[in-house]
Amino acid sequence: MKREYDIIIWGATGFTGGLVAEYLTRQRGLKWAIGGRSADKLAAVLGGLKAIDGSVSEPGIVVADSTDEASLAAMCARTRVVASTVGPFSSYGAPLVAACVAHGTHYCDITGEPQFVRRMIDLHHDAAVAAAVRIVHCCGFDSIPSDLGTLCAQVHAGERDGVPAPRVSTEVRRLKGEASGGTIASIGQVMDEARADPEIRKIAGSPYSLNPPDKRKGPRADMQVGMRKSPSGWTAPFLMAGINIKVVHRSHALLHPDAPHLEYTEVSAFGGGAKGLRRAAAGTAMFAGVGLALGVPALRNLLVSRVLPAPGEGPTREQIAAGGFEIVVTAHAVGGDVTCTVIGVQDPGYGETSKMLSEAAMCLLEKPGAGVAAGGVLTPATGLGMPLVERLRDAGMRFDVSL
Repeated sequence: MKREYDIIIWGATGFTGGLVAEYLTRQRGLKWAIGGRSADKLAAVLGGLKAIDGSVSEPGIVVADSTDEASLAAMCARTRVVASTVGPFSSYGAPLVAACVAHGTHYCDITGEPQFVRRMIDLHHDAAVAAAVRIVHCCGFDSIPSDLGTLCAQVHAGERDGVPAPRVSTEVRRLKGEASGGTIASIGQVMDEARADPEIRKIAGSPYSLNPPDKRKGPRADMQVGMRKSPSGWTAPFLMAGINIKVVHRSHALLHPDAPHLEYTEVSAFGGGAKGLRRAAAGTAMFAGVGLALGVPALRNLLVSRVLPAPGEGPTREQIAAGGFEIVVTAHAVGGDVTCTVIGVQDPGYGETSKMLSEAAMCLLEKPGAGVAAGGVLTPATGLGMPLVERLRDAGMRFDVSL
């Protein structure tokens, strides 16, 4: 594919989009551009990128508008890959995905909105397969650690046992980072749409709603809503499990079409003893409180205005550098457990997410290898697979597998 650009970052004037642009500025050999609707704001971003120490790759500027399909089509025709940070995706993302499929342009984003992903699957999966275009959603903290951690564990289990593990449990054991205004807005969008539309409530509530049409019914997955005791200690609900569970189930259904439904769980883990119990209780209370606040628009607006960052805002560079996470994914396989520990060394929603999206976009420039689909509306595990795991390892993330 010969295009003017390899990658266009759509939304480069936003906070996370700016971090992605900074990451790509340090990559050699790329032809890339920053995209958005304001030429003046894009010029300001470019000025900041030029000041980065060690800058080796200066981007072009592409002006387009999410509400102008012709401008999106013109943008997509100029590049091999579009990486989008512009959310809520249910509000702004659909025309761009349609333009990418129509013009043979690969796409990745950082959405965590299941109703948007399902809509894109229903509208574009078959056309993307036919055109060999990879549309890969959820390429940030939700859902790369869960999805690729499961992939790593399942690859090793399959090589040893000949079949994938029927059950996978994931524990978020360490999480240090600042709240993301974009994530808050996206969760609120999901809740608002679900409240207004019974079909979206079904999508939000089902663990299989992103699966292929013939695999959208199965045994009810166990979505934890309160405290529980596990072999590692006390656990509580994890806020992003709602999207991660669906993404991991879609990956399993596409990678193992003849296997039974995967039993997948995802929780926050706080350790044992009285300390673990207290922390799990606090985590459960926080989960319930945040869920209540985000589900009521007036409370959500108050929370954002008084406590949380608005979309486009974010933490300081020192706060980003001080963050990190550790997620333990265990495949309970027929031949014994296989564990993949996924570790990030920066704020998960900003530093690590910008790294994950950037590496996903560069991975889409490569020909799909074994186990990676050539086209379709895909997940990180099915559209990028182990090549992305290796890229992220080289970039400083860890995927440590033990049998």
